[in-house]
Amino acid sequence: MRFTWKNVTFLTNIRIIRQYKRVIMEDRKTVKEWRRDWQSAVTRLQRVEARIKDRLKDLCIAHPEVPVATKPDMERTIIKAKSIGGDYVNGLTTPETLAYIEIIEKWLADQHPHQQQKLF
Repeated sequence: MRFTWKNVTFLTNIRIIRQYKRVIMEDRKTVKEWRRDWQSAVTRLQRVEARIKDRLKDLCIAHPEVPVATKPDMERTIIKAKSIGGDYVNGLTTPETLAYIEIIEKWLADQHPHQQQKLF
């Protein structure tokens, strides 16, 4: 194809039409496309949950003496991070896992001698 302004205009119009079709067809997906989108979303969610659980396992291994909870008995027994590491983490839900990570990170921040001060 030789270069002429007519060809450039034609090719530009084809690109615009293709983009328009893509936008219009986005609303009219087939079942196969919806299923593929749903499966990719589930896969991404599973990856994120696995990374969260790995983070908790790493924190439990690196800091086994961090108190993460207390047992509701008479002596108020302290449960440490080394107790929840391993297979117990796999049985936790994601919000519970995030709560344990938050407790460990807060404890580690409190142990640090240099505290960040708030300006306002």
